[in-house]
Amino acid sequence: MQQPLSPSGNSRAKDEAPADQEQHAADQASLGRSVGETIKQIRIRRGLTLTDLARASDISPGMLSRVENGRTAASLSLLDRICVSLGADLAGMFREVEVARRGIRVIRLSDMPLVKSRRSLRAAEIRRIAQTTLGAVSMEALRVTVAADARAPAKLDCAGRGLIYLLSGQAELTVDGVAVVMGAGDALDISVPAILPVRAISGDATLLSFALVE
Repeated sequence: MQQPLSPSGNSRAKDEAPADQEQHAADQASLGRSVGETIKQIRIRRGLTLTDLARASDISPGMLSRVENGRTAASLSLLDRICVSLGADLAGMFREVEVARRGIRVIRLSDMPLVKSRRSLRAAEIRRIAQTTLGAVSMEALRVTVAADARAPAKLDCAGRGLIYLLSGQAELTVDGVAVVMGAGDALDISVPAILPVRAISGDATLLSFALVE
């Protein structure tokens, strides 16, 4: 025979129900923000304005803005329309959402802000991958592409210790007046403050720079 709930047990069950509902609401709000941020990132990577995507998805810019900012939960049918307009698939978008919710961030090349634009083929393009500050120390990660026929070398500013890794091509870096030639896969460890001129030798050279900055 089933035992009746004690008054204390019944009270605890009543207390847990609102708590569960609050947690569910918080989870849904978090999911909505992640979905909206993912849509925004894909839209920017596609080079679309908010108005462009709203028009293609047959919704108002205000509605799309609320979805991207997590203020409005989009239905699956609306998300499907948005994905079609973005040239993406719904399952792929939710995979990106799940990655983001696990604290993993994929930084696309198109998401990296330009520090120096490559206005012509005879120039360098520098993009900031990330910059973080720990106490008084600031670390900057850059992706640098130098054209083989650039008019002038690119210049990397290392206020302190830094690491240069050459992804592709060949490059010549001048360190304290000494020319250092690097091939793809080579790394250069810098332990003194320096401004490093970088020149491509054979074809375009692409490198990653991790350095302390002032």
